[in-house]
Order: sequence, then C-alpha cells, then structure tokens
Amino acid sequence: MTKFCLAIATIFSLCWAAYAASPQQEEVSKAFAYGADAAVNVFVRDELGRPVEGAAVDYSFWLCDLKRTTSSTGITDNAGKFLAKGKCNADVHINVRKDGFYESRIERSVASFRKTPLVENGKWQPYGAELPITLRRIVNPIPLEKHLIFKMKIPITNSWIGFDMSTESFVAPYGDGKESDFSIRFNWDGKIRKSYNGASLDLRFPGLAGGYWHTPVVGSEFGGALSADTNANYISNFSFYEFKTNSGWKENLFPNGGELVVRTRCRLDSNGRLMEATYGQFSMLKFGWGGDGKGDLRLAYRRNPRVNDPNLEAMPKKNLWVPKRRIVR
Repeated sequence: MTKFCLAIATIFSLCWAAYAASPQQEEVSKAFAYGADAAVNVFVRDELGRPVEGAAVDYSFWLCDLKRTTSSTGITDNAGKFLAKGKCNADVHINVRKDGFYESRIERSVASFRKTPLVENGKWQPYGAELPITLRRIVNPIPLEKHLIFKMKIPITNSWIGFDMSTESFVAPYGDGKESDFSIRFNWDGKIRKSYNGASLDLRFPGLAGGYWHTPVVGSEFGGALSADTNANYISNFSFYEFKTNSGWKENLFPNGGELVVRTRCRLDSNGRLMEATYGQFSMLKFGWGGDGKGDLRLAYRRNPRVNDPNLEAMPKKNLWVPKRRIVR
C-alpha cells in the first residue's frame, strides 16, 4: 500500500510539474506578473433594461503599480455600449456617469470571467467580455430625516420597549419619545466578553405597520429604494440573533448592505382601511452586550416625515433631522 501511495504521489507531482511548465501556464503567469491586453464591452442600461446612449465611461486597467496604470474615458453608443481596452495584470475599474442619472462604479478582476484558457495570444479571455452596468435615473430627490445612532444603551433586557423614529429615542418611561414606530426586545443573559454566549433582538411593528426587504443596486451612487412600495407585503415581526453552539456561532443578523423599507404610524378609518402612514428605510441595525449590564443598539435609517409620501430618494447634504443630543449615549 505504501509503495502504491508513493507511486500515485509521484505521478501527480510529475503531472503538476508538466502543467506548471506548460506554455499555457507560463503565459498566464506572465500575464499576472507583467500584464496582458484586456478588453471589456461595457453595456450601460437603466433600471428597465433600456440602453443608455451618451454615458461617459471612465476606466482604468490596473497594471503592476499606479505609475504604469493609465486612465481614459469613452462614450456609449446608441446600443449603450463602449469597448474599453488596456493592458492589465489585475482588475478593471469603471465609473459611468450621465446627467440625470446617479453614477455607478464597478471593479472586476480580468481573471474572474473564468474562460479557458485565461490568456491566449497575449490577451485575457474572453477578449471583449460583456460587462453590464445599471445607471439609475434621478427621479425626485427631497430632503429627508437621516439618522445615525452609533451606540445607544438598551435600558432593559427581555422586555418590549417602544422606539420613536422621529425623535431618535425610546418612549416613556425609558426615553422622551412621543410615539412608538416599532418596539424592540433585547434578549440576553447578561454574560460578557469570553462568557458571552449570544443574544437576540426582536423587532415588532403594530397593526398594519411593518417592513419588507429591498435589495440595493450594487455599485450605484444611490442604491437604496427610491420610493416605498405601498402595495408590498409589510411584515410586522423580525428576529435577529447570534448564539454560540458546539459547532460555532449560529447567526441571523441584519444583512450587511441590506435595507429594510418600513411603514409606520398607520391610521385606519372606521372600516379598518389604511388612511395614513409614514415611510422610511433602515440601512443598519446592530446589537451587542454592554459592560454595564445593558445592551447596545446601533441604527442607521432615513425617514420621510410627510404623511402618505412614500418618496425615499434623499437629497444629498440636506437633512431634516437636527441632532439634539450626543450620538454616543
């Protein structure tokens, strides 16, 4: 058995050495070390999939270091396409812009298209690979409340507490909030540091209030929801947790880069039909233990205070919310 294993190992080593020394592998190694010609066919389209003509494509192919890397600009044709070319040994950086649209940026390794062979005749394959990029139209940006809570003490554990999104505070008796948009319950056994076994945070919305998940547009200058979908299925209860198990940590946390569109402050008529509501969007929700026996809450959200206005397209550098307290509680 030992002789057989040695024979197999020897054969494998010889085959790998032959592959590593093959002309193809040598060309790939040379391309990674010194660069090879590359081309990507940038396809710019709007959110409905329609080609965007006349968009400026700023691009650069990374070549070994900053001094040897060059940048250039092209314009998309009536099919929304532009063929960007350059010598490259790593990745291509592309930024697309046009008046009336939010800019979009993408970075892509030239080896990530995974065509075999990777390099042929001094060119990364596929030469002219199609690279779609979405440009989002600027619709109607307005000033909104933009809130960022870096760290806020959760005053009690294992009990529900109402939170007022407009004042960025818990409601009485734990804060000076006037109306509860939602409630949280931080479940924790009080253990910290190496003894920490995990915790959970439950989120509950009253009545017809609730939220739904929005997938941000990757690479866009404005990736969030431009407007809340008033006909969406708004879910009233969410639960996030992290617990230590024998096989490691088990988690269900607010996703990095994810966004939760919410509807709150719902008012109904005598027949139970929705008459009034306000809308917002969470981009961060985190929790953890604190050293003083209280949990920590971190939130980032924007909110439209206008009743029955689902617009969530925030105007840059315009904020209706003026912090009246320190961010760190």
